[in-house]
Amino acid sequence: MSKTGLESLRALLEAVAAAFAEAQLSYVDLRTALLRLAQAYLDASRWNDARRALQPLLEDAKAPLSADARTLERESYLRPAGLALEAGRWEEAHQHAEAWLSQHKDDSDAQEVVRESYLRPARRALEAGQWEAVRQHIEPWLRGHKKDTVELSLSPLFRRGYSSIGDAIDNLF
Repeated sequence: MSKTGLESLRALLEAVAAAFAEAQLSYVDLRTALLRLAQAYLDASRWNDARRALQPLLEDAKAPLSADARTLERESYLRPAGLALEAGRWEEAHQHAEAWLSQHKDDSDAQEVVRESYLRPARRALEAGQWEAVRQHIEPWLRGHKKDTVELSLSPLFRRGYSSIGDAIDNLF
């Protein structure tokens, strides 16, 4: 090959390498923009929009920013679950956490949100002496979680004259 042919080949290879590098940078820039868009949606409490923006980032677990995308996806479920829980919207909290758990069964934070979505209203009902409401909230949880040690303040039971936990359970549930 002549000197001019080698120079032309070298120039072509350099142009291809430069184009490839530019494409790679554009790919990372696009992924970064999607991640920022998802974060903006989360900040605006637009949970579903955040999840849609994250979808392309979640397709390849080895791609740049995929771990960050998974973290934001988790947040798009657990943040609204926590907000609903704090506002006393038990069913909404339960739904958000269960949606995440349907794909990530071992997430202990999501499991705790689901647990609290049953137990918090049961505690409130117990404090108010609304025995039927206590039962309605606690039974669905205990049916699926028999080994759970439910921590409810039992003082309202004793104020009603029950002498033991067993006596209260026998009479109320």
